Amino acid sequence: MGHERIVTIAFGLALAGVLVHAGARLASPATPALIGAGLMLCAGAPLLFLLRKKKPAARQHPVLISALCGLGCVMIMIGVQRFGDQHQPMLVLALLVLVGWMAYQRRVWRANDTTDR
Repeated sequence: MGHERIVTIAFGLALAGVLVHAGARLASPATPALIGAGLMLCAGAPLLFLLRKKKPAARQHPVLISALCGLGCVMIMIGVQRFGDQHQPMLVLALLVLVGWMAYQRRVWRANDTTDR
């Protein structure tokens, strides 16, 4: 099994774990829906990208996925401002997902693409 495949599987499993956590938080009455939905969007968009059946021919930066992940972070930031600082750990988790996604798509997804160098 190649390095790219192992990293993709590990990152996918981590995203699935965050998505399960987000679903549990969304179901909890203690967490506002905006924050839970933001974390689901942040982790769900890259996970759906990894699970797609048809692989794109060019390995360009999937801007829509990055924008959706960033939108999820913004939703959580708004939720923290509105509902209190006790929800900061959800924001930290979402930002870790965003950073992980950017590192993944740059170092693994586009590693063999020489068109932008």
